[in-house]
Amino acid sequence: MDGTRRRSNICEITGLSAHQKAILTTMWRQLPRALVFDLGKRVFETVFERDPNLLVVINLEHLQCTNQWQEHVNFRTHAQ
Repeated sequence: MDGTRRRSNICEITGLSAHQKAILTTMWRQLPRALVFDLGKRVFETVFERDPNLLVVINLEHLQCTNQWQEHVNFRTHAQ
């Protein structure tokens, strides 16, 4: 070697190699669509349960002290 470091094939953001990212992408694309939608819904539910103040982002601030936001059309639209 001439003293220069070999360029790393590791993503600075994810810490994954290009090969690992390709495997994850392939697996993600093979997931059933219903499962992907369910995962998205769960992420939104968790975010809004942890911080109900964030309901303002989807215009549901008036439902912050209730669980009714989970059935509201605005939530369902964003959770898709």
